[in-house]
Amino acid sequence: MINLPAEINQAIQEYNENKEKDMELVRLASNKVAELENALDTARTELSEAITESVKNPSEQNEATERTVRQKIGEIESDLQAAKERHVRAGEIASNRADLSKATAVIKQAKEAAYDMLQENEPVKLKDIEEAKAAYLEALVDYGTLIDDARKMVFETAQLTNPNAFESVGYPEGKTIAWGYRAHPYSDGKRYTVFADEISHALERGELKQN
Repeated sequence: MINLPAEINQAIQEYNENKEKDMELVRLASNKVAELENALDTARTELSEAITESVKNPSEQNEATERTVRQKIGEIESDLQAAKERHVRAGEIASNRADLSKATAVIKQAKEAAYDMLQENEPVKLKDIEEAKAAYLEALVDYGTLIDDARKMVFETAQLTNPNAFESVGYPEGKTIAWGYRAHPYSDGKRYTVFADEISHALERGELKQN
């Protein structure tokens, strides 16, 4: 991964910290709903038992117990409804915080930093490529001159002696290179030619293509 600027790392950290805080609020609200649902189940069990006891043993005390449990259930149901509403609201807050606009702001900040990086470094990198291209082409010129000079050495010697003898001697044989070809008997051309797919590989993948 690329080393992000300190200010971008800070913005990402703040975004994620706020997101985590909001998710914690959602978790707490969810836990409260679950807690009250369990309490409601327990209270309903108590009510069922209280009703049974009132039927089996009618008394003011048993009826009072039953009323108390019913009141308790009403309070829990009210609290549960409120807890569910808070849970929904916590989810809305978290959703709003995680809204694309918040992330977009951080990404735009990264884009601005990336643009500044390009403005600062791109001219230097392109100059390096320009110079490397010139050096490569100059090397080709030098190589071509070497081949030409070697031939001229033999040819001019023949001209200064007996040109008819040249055919029996011929030019010196250097390395045969199939320039611009890979699948060729003289495949050394792939070692010395820069192919379009090698350029694309270097630009898009950031590495040299292995032939």
